[in-house]
Amino acid sequence: MNATFRSKQSGVTLLELVLVIVTVGILTAPIASGFKILGQGFGLNRELQMSAAIAQECAEHLLQLARNGDVATITASTCDNDLPAIPGLTEFSTITRETLSIPDLSGGACPSGETCLDVTVTVSVSGNARSVIQFLLVK
Repeated sequence: MNATFRSKQSGVTLLELVLVIVTVGILTAPIASGFKILGQGFGLNRELQMSAAIAQECAEHLLQLARNGDVATITASTCDNDLPAIPGLTEFSTITRETLSIPDLSGGACPSGETCLDVTVTVSVSGNARSVIQFLLVK
């Protein structure tokens, strides 16, 4: 008797494996771009938080000067001259803090007989204002 043995092979061919890898790659491309957008959102959020903290620090410094009776010393560069260097600024090298628009006001919201300063603190990133705090100081 002549017996023939046939072995049944199971598995995948190289062509099938390549097709699966290409298909998975094509399907994951939109997911990868979604992660990129998500990462950009986190970066913008961090930038906005840092800008708000810097603007608040400057505004609090100006209010402290006003409480001490040093309103006359407030100029457009008070925050940059008086406050220490911004921590973490090496990461955010495009952030600038500035005190803008400090006109003397003598009417409207200012109490009669008083001189007021309309103070606007602006923190910019790459030239775009990210955080603005505006308040009125009475001399």
